[in-house]
Amino acid sequence: MQKLVEATEALGDAGRLRSMLDRDGYVFLPGLLSRERVARTRLEVLQGLAKVGWLRAGEPLDAAAPSAKAIPEGVAPFDVYFEAYAKVQSIQSYHELAHEPEVLAVMADLFGVPVLAQPMKILRLGVSTPERWTTPSHQDFPIIDGTVDFVTAWIPLGDCEPALGGLKILPGSHRAGRMEVLPATGVGAVRVEVDEDDERFCTAEYEMGDVLIFHSLTVHGALPNTVDRIRVSADFRYQALTAPLREAMLHPHYGGLIPDWDVLTEGWTSDHSWVTPEGVVIADDNDRAPVTPTLVHLDAGASA
Repeated sequence: MQKLVEATEALGDAGRLRSMLDRDGYVFLPGLLSRERVARTRLEVLQGLAKVGWLRAGEPLDAAAPSAKAIPEGVAPFDVYFEAYAKVQSIQSYHELAHEPEVLAVMADLFGVPVLAQPMKILRLGVSTPERWTTPSHQDFPIIDGTVDFVTAWIPLGDCEPALGGLKILPGSHRAGRMEVLPATGVGAVRVEVDEDDERFCTAEYEMGDVLIFHSLTVHGALPNTVDRIRVSADFRYQALTAPLREAMLHPHYGGLIPDWDVLTEGWTSDHSWVTPEGVVIADDNDRAPVTPTLVHLDAGASA
């Protein structure tokens, strides 16, 4: 597997960052965030998991050693998973991580207009499982919709070597446009038709503070977690403030299976990370977003 191309030298150069996103479908920024800042959120997440019995007794907290109660996302019994998920989704510093100035500055350069960090923020708890439960390669756009011009920032909350199940990216795959969505096992339950062993896939020895940004049409997936530790990572999504947004994105991830904001945010000292700002346009659920991005270019003849 290839190594991700680092974009640190392009920081502050909006044109160069956009060119890299257009060319590769991603921008990889090692060490963009302070390691100490990410570590604070990681600690709170692990403390939350310990409170619901997801971490093995007698092990150091930072080892993130799963107990027998730790149930992978997408595997029954659901109530066990969502008890833990509601606990970690109620962590204020986790949601505010998406609004760190270093990340917002990159988004401002990429979009060139006022940017919205979507209120729905996804926290992944990757427990070692049979490979069929590993997140398959997919595109985010068909799942999120609203506008095709959004990007995802994937942030590991802890050092994440490939064996722990780090993210892999298929460079240039965004240029094919929207691909057919197929059913799958694993997180998300959807995939696209690609060779999971394609030698063009790229990954990295991720460290706390790294940020990987990719376009909604870029094919990506997870490597299998083959070690006895929980991989904790964040998915934050950004778009132009005035671009259409699905109403579901205004609510917590897995809304209906975990409490809504009024319960999750009890005791918080700020609401800026989840309250919908003025100017947001809610998409009509009966309309499918056009697949003609402006942030990146499609190959001639790419199907929409």
